[in-house]
Amino acid sequence: MVKTSSFFNDLKIRFIYEHSSLAVWETGFVRSSGSLYAHGLNKQGYTNNGQIIGAGIGPGSTADYLNISILSEKSTLSLEYQRIRFNDDYFFRTFTSRIETKPHDLEHQFGIIYDIKRSKVDLRFGIFQSLRYSYLFRDGIEGSEIFNSQANFTIKYKL
Repeated sequence: MVKTSSFFNDLKIRFIYEHSSLAVWETGFVRSSGSLYAHGLNKQGYTNNGQIIGAGIGPGSTADYLNISILSEKSTLSLEYQRIRFNDDYFFRTFTSRIETKPHDLEHQFGIIYDIKRSKVDLRFGIFQSLRYSYLFRDGIEGSEIFNSQANFTIKYKL
């Protein structure tokens, strides 16, 4: 969902929200249907002319993405939040008897992005912080969260 509105003078505000769910529906546990983008016989995945078909979040995952941007003619300031719960299909099939002791494989990411557009050059500055809780890395140990910080700078020159 994308919604853009006038904000102040020549400024606009834009809201973007996306929800993706590739987990098996509840009936899939009674009548096996398998995860989306996965196949029991084709182990290496589906491809189209050698390119993998599927979503970046992976089979059985659920994601929410929110972006709020303030746009002007020459610059954009954006705040982003993304939440991904990885491979619920595997989690629920494997850990249903002990869900209380095993956290989901869950990631939260926050970011601030500033874009500057000029006639020949575009600049982008970004700072991101993510927090990952994963049953794959540590088994119920307090402090098993994994923090990741990232900063980037991009220059595009138009020919």
